[in-house]
Amino acid sequence: MGKIAKISSYEVIQSSGRSTIGAEMLLDDGKIVKTSVASDEKIAPYQTQELEASKSVYYINDLIGPKLKGVDTGKQAEVDAWLLAVDKTPTKEKLGVNTVWAISSLLAKAQAKSTGVSLFRYLNSLYNKRYSVDQIPLEKPPTPIVPILRRGSKIASFDFKEFCLVPSSSLSFSKSTQLAISFYHAVKKVIGENHPGTNFDVFEILLSTMSNLNLKLAIDVFIGLNFGANNYYQSGTYEIKDKPQPLKTDIYLEYISTLVKKYFPLFLIDPLSVDDLASWRILNSALSKETYLVGGDLVASSAERLKKVSEEKNCSSILLKPAQVGTVTEFFDMVSSANKNDLDYIVASSDYETGEAITADLAVSVAADFVKFGTPVHEEEIAKYNRMLEIERELNKT
Repeated sequence: MGKIAKISSYEVIQSSGRSTIGAEMLLDDGKIVKTSVASDEKIAPYQTQELEASKSVYYINDLIGPKLKGVDTGKQAEVDAWLLAVDKTPTKEKLGVNTVWAISSLLAKAQAKSTGVSLFRYLNSLYNKRYSVDQIPLEKPPTPIVPILRRGSKIASFDFKEFCLVPSSSLSFSKSTQLAISFYHAVKKVIGENHPGTNFDVFEILLSTMSNLNLKLAIDVFIGLNFGANNYYQSGTYEIKDKPQPLKTDIYLEYISTLVKKYFPLFLIDPLSVDDLASWRILNSALSKETYLVGGDLVASSAERLKKVSEEKNCSSILLKPAQVGTVTEFFDMVSSANKNDLDYIVASSDYETGEAITADLAVSVAADFVKFGTPVHEEEIAKYNRMLEIERELNKT
């Protein structure tokens, strides 16, 4: 077991072009581990808070780092608990979730490196040690959920945050990724020639591309929808390009029902306002078990919010973004809580990413059915896909 010799932090650039924090931990045996922290759009008051990068760097270098000098890297739960005790706020507004996650993830990386164990294996053992009655086996990488089109892109105009492709779970991660990349480039070419004006236009382009690639919807591949509905929810109505007038909630629910019946989406992420819990419950009870209703912004990786939506049965699955949770221990607690409440979970990267790839290790360590990275055409996302491919190769050897 190694001991912490020094923790250093500095500013780096994330995918949004803004500053975030990078950090490294030096151990007493000379080993070094590094990380950088992603960030997310601020949607809800229950979401964890980030500090400005410069302030977070100061906290790590001058306040937290010196306090942790000499601490064993195997003290994950103890250090995580100490960080939360110092912060003392439900949304980590004092230390900042970026500060907390940097320290917690560095510690996990350091212990794995110190003991010579792959990070995903160490994380899995850490989870199983904490939850001895809720053991999770190491099996195979999750099925990737791959964003094909995003709202706000230069070549398309639509309301939904993301249209995603989900390959059949019968495929390996490597084959799924290859399929998704081919599909992405095929769609990009079609979109460049036929600019879609509505959400329905995009669906038809996706179906046409599937046909051209000899892929069968709901057999070979599935469509996944990340609505991000808070972005087009105004004054109690939903304003979408498919309809000439803003839709009241009951009519909007009928619209969603039409989409589900026509395009068989595997999952719906945040199709409703995060404040309209009653409608979430109605939709969740109306959907078949073949369609996941996923709370992303609805939960925002908050333990208290997860408890609330579990009790009210607002969704059937949740999105977990590690950098949004706070500590490795809290991430595990969220997974355990989801399991106890019969909720599926998708481990996902954040809105604005860096080249850090621990999300892949965490997803495998808790046997997530699905993992959602960004499109594998940007460096910060490619790092995560490549890490998952490494993990797949290692698992195939055992």
